[in-house]
Amino acid sequence: MNLLALFSAILFGVISPVALPGDLSVERALAVRAEDYVVVAMIPSDEAGHEERVHALGEAAESIALQTGKSVVLTDDLCAYLSLKRMSLRGVSDYERKVLVSRLSRGKEGLYIAPIHSEAS
Repeated sequence: MNLLALFSAILFGVISPVALPGDLSVERALAVRAEDYVVVAMIPSDEAGHEERVHALGEAAESIALQTGKSVVLTDDLCAYLSLKRMSLRGVSDYERKVLVSRLSRGKEGLYIAPIHSEAS
């Protein structure tokens, strides 16, 4: 996945909300579609440890990619979640686009990326 293409899609493309599957083990999650990408920010439910949390978030990214057929970028960054929440309440603005790109670029080590999947694969 090309992160520069993702950032460009967020900054200049059409952003629309995406419904997430109900079987995710998370406290709260929001998602938007930007071209061929789904950006998900979530607050995971309490996991026993770091490894379990990383595994659960990776599985969530894979599950969303499989169900949407789009590449998924998932983060558990609270500021990214709040940015998506503001977008859902107030609409998408240039400011919110820049905040989201900034949060995603800062937290590269905390991004869970799943490439495009199809149901037939």
